Amino acid sequence: MARWRPVAAGVGAGAAISVPAALVAQVLEAVLDDGLPAAGAVVLAVLAASGALVGPVVAARAGAGRGTCLLAGAVLLTLVAGLGVGRRAAAGDALRAEVLPAAVAVGAALGAAGGAIGSTRRRRGAARTRP
Repeated sequence: MARWRPVAAGVGAGAAISVPAALVAQVLEAVLDDGLPAAGAVVLAVLAASGALVGPVVAARAGAGRGTCLLAGAVLLTLVAGLGVGRRAAAGDALRAEVLPAAVAVGAALGAAGGAIGSTRRRRGAARTRP
């Protein structure tokens, strides 16, 4: 179980950023007659995707390997895309089959980047001011 603690920490941190942004985007999309304005959609999409980058950074700093960080990013972005697919299915809108595989691929790329960013601290070592 201790092996999965860094992953759980990373997914939790990423979900804390991604899920609220995705939920706000879905609620606004459902409530507004004309849909989200372009600027609002971009801001919320960047926030939702940033969780797939931040989560693996947290996981890597907690000791997870890069492959595990890749998986964490893919899970996070697939969760966000799943929220959108679920809302569209509930509303009876047309579903696009390529959304979830694309979310997995982009999430994995962001997870790999986050894992690389998070692992740089371990390679450099801490600076000492005095012995």
